[in-house]
Amino acid sequence: QRQTACAVGFAALCLLFSDYVRGMCGSAFASYDGELAIVLIGRVFFCVLGLPSVFLSMLGYSRQLLISMLLGILINVALNAVLIPDFGVAGAAVATTISIVIWKATAALSVWRLRQINITLFSGRWVTRP
Repeated sequence: QRQTACAVGFAALCLLFSDYVRGMCGSAFASYDGELAIVLIGRVFFCVLGLPSVFLSMLGYSRQLLISMLLGILINVALNAVLIPDFGVAGAAVATTISIVIWKATAALSVWRLRQINITLFSGRWVTRP
């Protein structure tokens, strides 16, 4: 839960000081407030879903990890192909956010299915057994 609180706090600070954050990336990114918000929301979900990739790798389930990562990559490529022509950078931000959430969610579901361990931060504790 601390990880989620830190992620939400960091995202809020980045949005509050978005001019400064975008300024660190250069003048080319000066007008991307909405895109920054989309990516930060994705990063919050990234933290909320925990570290299932590390867990799968550590337990020797590299095949399930590969499947979840390939699913995320394929969804990212497909969504980018659909969204970028119409929405530009915002479409890329949405596609990346959705694919990361799907990748992490499928990895977390694999951990649950294989070991009955809730690796996400929705469990209330870091790792719990039902």
